[in-house]
Amino acid sequence: MGILLAIAVGYVLGAKAGEEGFEEVVDSVNAIRKSDEFHSLAKVLRAHTSHVLREIAKALDEESEQAGMTELLERARKLTQGLIPTARAS
Repeated sequence: MGILLAIAVGYVLGAKAGEEGFEEVVDSVNAIRKSDEFHSLAKVLRAHTSHVLREIAKALDEESEQAGMTELLERARKLTQGLIPTARAS
């Protein structure tokens, strides 16, 4: 979140500084995208997304034998909205 705020502030300041300032902002964003920290963040986000999707698939699979398609879709919607807690690994 802090990175996005920094990018937004940098963009505004760069826009006020003219074309050279804008180019500095673009260079800064490119430097951030190439940084190890950014790649680590992307890796963590991919892992988290993968985990969440596996949890949803697991919860839906457990329900599939007992429910019809409409019920499964409704349960998936609730899971993605956080209305149904998922099982947590200890």
